[in-house]
Amino acid sequence: MMRLIADNAWDGLERYVQQATRKRVAIAYIGPAARDLLNLQPDDLIIINGSDATLRAGLVDPTVIGDWLADGVEVRSLPSA
Repeated sequence: MMRLIADNAWDGLERYVQQATRKRVAIAYIGPAARDLLNLQPDDLIIINGSDATLRAGLVDPTVIGDWLADGVEVRSLPSA
């Protein structure tokens, strides 16, 4: 398990996503750059806040979610994520 304690969380995440064999990620907000930053592969798992309110507010990019699903990434929604 990875634990992040840093001013810049992306430094630790970048190392994790490059080394992990099967990534399991939970992120509340998904922007258009998330696909490249996370580099999720088939059988990886991501948990997002995919609630209607979050989508309406533009906090989750549905195109990225659709791309991940098409790529075989397991996408789960937890409204309180």
